[in-house]
Amino acid sequence: MNKNLTNSFLFQKKKLSIYFMRVALLLVCTTLFSFTPTEVFSKNEMIKIETTEVLTVAEVFDLIMKQTEYTFIYEKGIFKNTPKIEVKKGVISANTLLEKSFSHNKISFKLTKENTLIFTKKERLQQIVMGKTTDSKSGEILAGVTVLIKGTFKGVTSNFNGIYKIKATKGAILQFSYIGYNKKEIVVGNQKIINVALEESAESLKTVFITTALGIKKEEKKVGYAVSTIKSGEIIAVSNPNVMTALYGKSAGLMIKSSSSSPIGGVRVVIRGNNSITGNNQALFIVDGIPIEHENTSSGKWSSNKGNPINDINPDDIESVTVLKGANAAALYGSRASGGAILITTKSGNGKQRGIGVTINSSVTTDNVAYLPDYQNIYGAGYTPTWKLNAAGEKTYSGTYYSFGPKMEGQQVRWWDGEMRSYSPQPNNYKDIFTTGITRRNSISLSKNYKDKINFRLGYTNMDYKGTFPGTKQKRNSLSLNTNIHLSDKFTVGLVANHYDIKTTNRPYNLSGLAAYEYSRSSKFNLVKDYITEDGYMKYNAGGTSIRLLRNKLWANREDLRTDELNRTVTNFSFKYTPFKGFTALLRSGGDFTTTNYANKYRSEEKVNSGGYSVAKGIRKTRHSQLTINYKKSISEALDISLLAGVSSTKKEYDYSSLWTRGGLIIPNWFSIGNSRWQTKGKGHTTGMMETGIFGAINLNYKDFLFSEITGRNDRTSTLHPDNNSFFYPSISTSFVYSELLKDTNWLNFGKLRAAYSHTAKGASMYQANKVYSYGSYNGATTNSYSSTVPPVNLMPEDQFSLELGSEMKLFHNRLGINVTYYHNINKNLIVNLGVAGSSGSTAATVNAGRMDNKGIELELEGLILKTHDFSWNANLNIAKNNNEIIELAKGIESFTPRAGAIGSAIINQARIGAPLGEWAAYVPKKDKDGNLIVKSHGIFYERDDTKRVKVGNSTPDFFGGFNNRFTYKNISLSMNIDFSVGGDVFSFTNYYGTGTGKLKSSLKYRDEKSGGLPYYVSGGKRIQLASHSTSSPNGETVHHDGVILPGYRNGEKNDKIIPALYYYAYTYMWNSGLHEKGLFDNTYVKMREIRLSYKFNKTLIDNIGIQDMSLNLIGRNLFYLFKNMPNVDPESSVGTATGENSAFENGGMPGTRSIGMSLQLKF
Repeated sequence: MNKNLTNSFLFQKKKLSIYFMRVALLLVCTTLFSFTPTEVFSKNEMIKIETTEVLTVAEVFDLIMKQTEYTFIYEKGIFKNTPKIEVKKGVISANTLLEKSFSHNKISFKLTKENTLIFTKKERLQQIVMGKTTDSKSGEILAGVTVLIKGTFKGVTSNFNGIYKIKATKGAILQFSYIGYNKKEIVVGNQKIINVALEESAESLKTVFITTALGIKKEEKKVGYAVSTIKSGEIIAVSNPNVMTALYGKSAGLMIKSSSSSPIGGVRVVIRGNNSITGNNQALFIVDGIPIEHENTSSGKWSSNKGNPINDINPDDIESVTVLKGANAAALYGSRASGGAILITTKSGNGKQRGIGVTINSSVTTDNVAYLPDYQNIYGAGYTPTWKLNAAGEKTYSGTYYSFGPKMEGQQVRWWDGEMRSYSPQPNNYKDIFTTGITRRNSISLSKNYKDKINFRLGYTNMDYKGTFPGTKQKRNSLSLNTNIHLSDKFTVGLVANHYDIKTTNRPYNLSGLAAYEYSRSSKFNLVKDYITEDGYMKYNAGGTSIRLLRNKLWANREDLRTDELNRTVTNFSFKYTPFKGFTALLRSGGDFTTTNYANKYRSEEKVNSGGYSVAKGIRKTRHSQLTINYKKSISEALDISLLAGVSSTKKEYDYSSLWTRGGLIIPNWFSIGNSRWQTKGKGHTTGMMETGIFGAINLNYKDFLFSEITGRNDRTSTLHPDNNSFFYPSISTSFVYSELLKDTNWLNFGKLRAAYSHTAKGASMYQANKVYSYGSYNGATTNSYSSTVPPVNLMPEDQFSLELGSEMKLFHNRLGINVTYYHNINKNLIVNLGVAGSSGSTAATVNAGRMDNKGIELELEGLILKTHDFSWNANLNIAKNNNEIIELAKGIESFTPRAGAIGSAIINQARIGAPLGEWAAYVPKKDKDGNLIVKSHGIFYERDDTKRVKVGNSTPDFFGGFNNRFTYKNISLSMNIDFSVGGDVFSFTNYYGTGTGKLKSSLKYRDEKSGGLPYYVSGGKRIQLASHSTSSPNGETVHHDGVILPGYRNGEKNDKIIPALYYYAYTYMWNSGLHEKGLFDNTYVKMREIRLSYKFNKTLIDNIGIQDMSLNLIGRNLFYLFKNMPNVDPESSVGTATGENSAFENGGMPGTRSIGMSLQLKF
């Protein structure tokens, strides 16, 4: 079609139909067309009018076409604002009828040789219009007001002085718009100056509601404690398959730590620091009012990570996530919420769409390993840089995992399998282990709201994940239903049900030493992966001893078949009764029911006595019921009161049983328990607990600017002795909305001061307070044994006393928001397991001991930084700082280690009086009276003081937060989310042992002249230093250039003993006897967490195919670090999610992944 068609319509002879075309730009330009008719038709063309009637232009065209040979082609909507005309019964010429149709408009035309008439609008004379934009109430200047000529894309914005200037024709309509204000339209006349005063919109003054404890929605201004809400759009922005990792950097004080960037790893979620030394510090998760399981997870050094139950929750089903940060916020949820609570509200069918609403989300991302170690590619496998020769005088390959061998220069070397191969650098031999992973997610939901009587939402999501380590994969199917039925004005029933069917195959083992020390720099991966014999068994010599770990890992994930199949259902049935205004009774009952079936098929590595098979089953049940009664009443014109009372009950049960073969399989690779060579073995256990609670709350509202809430709750738990298992705790919070008293202040839109105080308590872990024993067997006889921990005598619940002060403001027409909070939490009667003398027959005793404090400040800033006609920039910055300190422990105890063993005894992560929880303490070298390091007589290593450990760091970050930005230009938006953490020391297994074994670039120091090594030769078993690297040895001995002299004193004199670089690294970085503080790194980082580039299709392009909304997105997750202090590893890598060493120890786990892909979102 002609390119000028957007400003014209044309008609031609001898056509048979009308064509309508939808072009997005035309819909905004249709009101400015004008027409000057001229004689187009023959004078003989007459039109007969049957009856007098009022017609539109389109109807006139229809009338003409029915009685002539002409056919019109024009843009749909082009005559939308053209007035109708009255035609009287009789006969009228076609020209007169056409002229009458456009008497209010002017159009020019030209006739082409093809008998085509092209009509275009005549240009009008433009004039410059200028003026000032202000607030109608205060007269304050409004900068950034959009001034648009209606029906076009032509527009400007007012400057910082509120001045705008635009060219417009007489009769044009100027449209003024500004965030938080009502739009205003003014017709341009003869005036050249048009000043505009805009009125604040009712929308900007709309009441904001947030979800608080027990799912109660309150006006934001009435809440006296810190709460933050993350909406669905932020959660699914980059198609993150894990809801918790989607919250990185989005809420002040919410610390998220993932043990893996894949969707199957564990996640640690802590609010405002640790409140228990040995207990679970993670927040309580509530889904639609029902508490769900979320436990600590760990991969250990030699095992795989099972992930957290929270991983199962489908992000596509979530409407919002509300973070209740303080103890006040969680007071009504009971002792399990002493660490705060995270409320997940799923999507419902409450929308206003016509018909059945359909939403489709589809995404695909590719996942590649990132943040790999920076290896050296100069020296290969071996202990010395000199060659070992065989009997034939050939250079031979060393099978050691140390990389202190000769330089890799392409020499021909006799390999471990007898072949001659090039001894050359293998820069990608670690990276080549991994493959490109892929994650596909597709979801569809149907929703309907029938006259606000019945609503429902039914959703289904499928995820197919293939991991970056060969053989790892997961398939997820999620089905959700959320429905409400209003039986009458008094009765409403609701049902929320979510079912998850998840099968995971070959969860990757922790790679442990693979990145750090095994698998030398000269190892060839193409040889390693050839590990299967012709008859299907393992080649035990495949690659030599230096790659045995990699060979085993590849076999485990490629040949073995380890599966866990999870079926989980989370239900919530509610019954709401409102007999009269102000009174509501709500009964909620539901549960979290999970069955997991495990099957491990270990393929036979040899023809006999190998292979294995095991099966296991775990059944977890959590049942929760709750009844609340709420009554609201206006006491007077100044005072409203709301009363709440309720009871709740939670019961948890877990059953586990397993059975496995022993001694290998009789028939190789026949996986049956009956195929066991030896007698099979099994085990099982059953655990359970119950908590009940009675609670109440009083809410007061004075003149809608002063609010107060008083709560009380009494819990009873089965995990404590009956003498101590019932405990009461109260809370009070106040909110003062001072902006209600300053309504004449235009720059302040909202201002609130809040204060809260609470006391919460929580019981012990299951069976921690009980005298228990375990069943076992020995030679067919049943045995039982007691725990090595002395059972407590009078264990009390842990107590937390919390004070919170805060302020919230919204300024400059809601363009800037400020939220600041200070808190001080005192944790007493901490339940810990303290070590006791082995002579007592036990190793530890469970007691109430000590006090731990958390003091902190949280700051959130959000604002509309820039706003023009086409462009906007929104930003959010949040920062949190928490200071933790152990105030006291048990009498006579200065410190103890909550968890240990992953690293060894040379360095521990401890709790010590006067220090934050998570202090690193290590054995360090001895010093003489002058402070000089003492070197051992052999000169290889320092004298280490193993009588006491010294503080060498702390694992708690100094502060952390996020910086989130959204840029929008017309239909295009760009979101960039950055999160950061400053401080906090992590022990890096990869850096420590990778340096000690010569794999990392950090081990190149001293290894030659260029790297600072000293020259020496060996004579009579002694190393003798030379004056320079160019100096020859006296008797032609080999000159070495990798000498090191440890700084310090040896035998009372300055050390001059020279040692090879290998000795320095091997002894300094040795397991359990080296200088472990060298493995600690300040874990400061700034990460580009998420990027999304989105295009939202114009409605004019998608309306005709029934689509309401459509967007195409390019997405990226875990993209890159803008800064990271710890080299060679992903700073977020850790063993697991428990408190202490477990979450501050990087142990060579699976590398982090970078995910890049695209997503499509459709709404019908």
